[in-house]
Amino acid sequence: MRWIVPSVLVCLTACGLPDGEPMEPPKQDPAKLVPCGADKRGGLIGLELEELMTVEILGPVRVIRPGDSVTEEFFAQRLNIYLTATDSVAALTCG
Repeated sequence: MRWIVPSVLVCLTACGLPDGEPMEPPKQDPAKLVPCGADKRGGLIGLELEELMTVEILGPVRVIRPGDSVTEEFFAQRLNIYLTATDSVAALTCG
């Protein structure tokens, strides 16, 4: 039974993105942007993380940095905020 744990760890490590590799936001149908309001928050793009922390956003939010592991479930009301390696907002999507 001991050999299962190391093989699971190897699989989980191998499935992630290499450190520093930028993660591309998924392409989305514009109709899917309406529930979380990503289409109305274009002014957030380019903000630094410190500035973003002062903005009131109602509803669930997920901040995604390059190299982060991200679950694939779709939650239409959740605003996904993609950051660059320098912690500025690169893109917004729903899901």
